Amino acid sequence: QDNHGERIVGNNDHAQEQAPGGKPKVAIEACRQGEAHNTAVAPESALHIHAPVNRWCGTYGPKPAEEEAGEGGGDEGSGHGQQYALSALELGRINIAARAGGVAQAAFAAARRYAQQRETFGRPIYDHQAIQFKLAEMATKLQAARLMTYDAAKRADLGERVDLEAGMAKLFASEAAFEIATDALRIHGGNGYTTEFPVERYFRDTPLMIIGEGTSEIQKMVIARKLRDRYPVE
Repeated sequence: QDNHGERIVGNNDHAQEQAPGGKPKVAIEACRQGEAHNTAVAPESALHIHAPVNRWCGTYGPKPAEEEAGEGGGDEGSGHGQQYALSALELGRINIAARAGGVAQAAFAAARRYAQQRETFGRPIYDHQAIQFKLAEMATKLQAARLMTYDAAKRADLGERVDLEAGMAKLFASEAAFEIATDALRIHGGNGYTTEFPVERYFRDTPLMIIGEGTSEIQKMVIARKLRDRYPVE
């Protein structure tokens, strides 16, 4: 969704039509609230990030061909909706990986700081081996997620296809972020479940990273297929 309230949506109205190569035609259309053929419902209420306003935006009835995405719309853009959508997914998955890394970094920093400040039995809980093990694992996962995201982003900047690398980065970073946020909550104990500390927000935000731009199960399917395509047995 852009700054003008425009959302690009996929439309299966053309499911019976054929695109080049005999594949079903997928149209990508600009959906603007209040415009003919478009409809939008009330904003969604979500558990996670509260800053964006999410609305479901759909289309009904035939859409003019010039409103399909492409070079000038119309026939030049017709039939390439799937190509545009898949290309956007690669960058979207890198974006999710980066967002997951940011939330994970914040959760880890909060846990590390709290562990050094909170005392039990006359010493910081950081001195307890159980807490040290958690922080060591959190830091290792965070660093690995960050490096995988950097690698996928660098390849994308060079113009390479990054469906494999983007899928790996998104899968690992999103799962790692959820685990790191959960461990940060545990290190905070009961305090972590209150709004007095920021970790409850990180705990709510990270599940979206696992779901958005394709679930972890989808990423595993993509990775497995691309591995076979890239390294076939002769």
